[in-house]
Amino acid sequence: MVARLRPTGRAAVPMALTLVLAACSGALRRYQAAREVFWIAVDEMRHFRWVNEALWLLGRPPSLQRAHVIGRDQHRSFQLRPLVPAALDEFIGIEAPSSVFNDDPQQLDGMYTRILVSLHMLQKEADPDLARRLRRLKHLVKVIVDEGENHWERFRRVKQHLAGLKPAAYLRFLADPGKATREPWQTLQALCDAYYGLLLRLLYITFKLGPASRGHWLSISHQAMYALDDAAWHLAEGGYGPCFSLPDWTEHAAPQEFALQIAAPTRVREVLGTEDAIDAIFARAFPLVEQLSARGTRGLRRLAADHRRRLEAIKAWVVAAYREEPPRPAR
Repeated sequence: MVARLRPTGRAAVPMALTLVLAACSGALRRYQAAREVFWIAVDEMRHFRWVNEALWLLGRPPSLQRAHVIGRDQHRSFQLRPLVPAALDEFIGIEAPSSVFNDDPQQLDGMYTRILVSLHMLQKEADPDLARRLRRLKHLVKVIVDEGENHWERFRRVKQHLAGLKPAAYLRFLADPGKATREPWQTLQALCDAYYGLLLRLLYITFKLGPASRGHWLSISHQAMYALDDAAWHLAEGGYGPCFSLPDWTEHAAPQEFALQIAAPTRVREVLGTEDAIDAIFARAFPLVEQLSARGTRGLRRLAADHRRRLEAIKAWVVAAYREEPPRPAR
């Protein structure tokens, strides 16, 4: 069959194969880059938990706010930015080991190393209970330092995978799409923010309970995160993105500090108060799902039905945990 091809046909075969292989190569590189970024995000979620565990060990309340200053002089405002080459280079610089910058103490690992040294000095003079807490703190900080260098290497691999590709070839948005200006996307964007607030509320409970949460509250928070991810994917299909707006309550979430010698809360009742507080946690999300069901396209109406079930399941798990009933398996 190949022998019967005209010369132009024979020339077209390798050209077509070259185009196919180039397209496959580009898709593979995009996948490899996305996978590296995904695992960095997973690590950062763990760090978020570990930093709050460190605060718990020190008798401090949880922190859900975003830092405005890193170290003494690295001022960084929260922004939704596409991973264009300039942003990628900035992440590489932030995560780089201090040795790359002549032991600049303002690098992230340099700051954590100074914390590690301070904890080591404190442990020498601590009583047995405090020494135990400091050992755990040192372990947490050491792992964060080690994984920070791993992130530097991962970001550099992302840059290698994306080398030669234009941002438009691997990014859905080249700029922050901003606030949705029409329905049903305004409702769906608001639902994403509601899920983000729900996720933070569940994480706050997890951090407040500390070891007493036994991973159960993290499992519940995972369900809110999956719901947010699903809603955000459909929102992006409509040309918009989630805003990740911090709820107002996060600024006032921390109640009175508990001293090292005073036990932290061990029951969710001590964190939430009355069971009515559970309704307040879900008060924003449920109406938005109903609005989406009424205003959305056929596909978004199906999405609303699915998310109504998701919310009902998450709320049922929260109520069961509050009432100290046997935990229900996450699905």
